[in-house]
Amino acid sequence: MGDAGRGEGGHTILIIIVIALILIVVFMASMASHAPTQRTETKGEAGGVGAPPPERTKICEVIVIKQPQTRFITFTVTTTKELKVIKDKIVVDPLSYVYVKFTLPRDVTLEGFFKARGGLKNDIKVIVLDEIQFMNFKNNNPYKAYYVSGKVTADRFRIGLKAGEYYIIFDNTFSLLSNKVVDVDVSAKWLETIRTVRTEVTTLTTTTTTCR
Repeated sequence: MGDAGRGEGGHTILIIIVIALILIVVFMASMASHAPTQRTETKGEAGGVGAPPPERTKICEVIVIKQPQTRFITFTVTTTKELKVIKDKIVVDPLSYVYVKFTLPRDVTLEGFFKARGGLKNDIKVIVLDEIQFMNFKNNNPYKAYYVSGKVTADRFRIGLKAGEYYIIFDNTFSLLSNKVVDVDVSAKWLETIRTVRTEVTTLTTTTTTCR
């Protein structure tokens, strides 16, 4: 009886241990099913599949360059220059002539006015010659004149002449008795162009933006 009692008691303890173990296993399984699941994603340098690319921060560099610029401005001014050949009263004796020699340093326009008085008709003859034709004139040979007034009281003339030596002749050889007094005003005129260069310095600004 005593051995049987111990045998039954041992079985009862064993059964209790087994049941306890079963309850522990069931409890652990239940706890495992209710525990939160931690998801771990591994991203490479380009991000995970389907994930948006990471935003990149742009760094921009602005470079401003200022360079001096030199500009040359040319001004052209044209003026009229005048060389006075003669402005005077000239007395010409009868049967004679008076000449005025002048030199032109450049091509000009010769402009003149004269007015004679004396004798019955207040007339005089005015001639403009170059040096060669003047030699023909004074030797009573045919000559080619740039201007011949004929016997007149007054006249104006305007002729183009090249650089050289010239003569204005006041001819009274046709008058036998009367001398003539001639008021004369003659000028050589030409256009002269003067060029002036002015330097102007400005600043050229260049802006360059580089982003990376």
